[in-house]
Amino acid sequence: MPTKAFERLQEEKKQKIINAALIEFSENTVDSASVNSIAKRAGVSRTTLYYYFSDINDIFSVVIDGIMMKFKEHIFIDGDDQIDVFDGFYNYFIYVASYKGSEYENFICRILKEMSIKIRNIITEPYIKYYTENTSHVKNLNKIKYSSPRELYDILFMLFSIVNSALIYYFVLDAPYEKVERRVKNGLKVVKFGAIKEEYRNEELKNE
Repeated sequence: MPTKAFERLQEEKKQKIINAALIEFSENTVDSASVNSIAKRAGVSRTTLYYYFSDINDIFSVVIDGIMMKFKEHIFIDGDDQIDVFDGFYNYFIYVASYKGSEYENFICRILKEMSIKIRNIITEPYIKYYTENTSHVKNLNKIKYSSPRELYDILFMLFSIVNSALIYYFVLDAPYEKVERRVKNGLKVVKFGAIKEEYRNEELKNE
């Protein structure tokens, strides 16, 4: 987490550092990114950056947090302050996909290409935590069959995997939007309704 000194910075100075970091992380992995380079782009000293952040991972987290806050506004908020869990993940795809062609495109491509456990946790954990801790604010969550928070976590993680794999096709492999959107809809539909035909479902459940 950034220090309180960073939080007290004027918004313009804060954004200048974040934008410099965004460029650096668009061109380099988190492990190969340079604090010196970010400082130079932001017009501050390396010492000043370390006054605001403990390390490069700290800076990366701040960049991600800024983007995730924008995502949350579009993914989790509905007219009546509730959202269907499957609609939420579809919205996640739509909103991230809308950044193609923007200044965030290279950054998103870099994240999708790497998608290490560290980066994956920074991105997915806030959403899974939101759904598991705010079940009363999510429509139709009571219709999902799960017997423990861990099972719910696994289902939500599966939904993230569907969307993130589609985003890789769209951003990294440059697949057509219509094809990728259809992939997301079909994937979410399979999780929602199951892949087994209804006439065989009871038989399959007996064999579990």
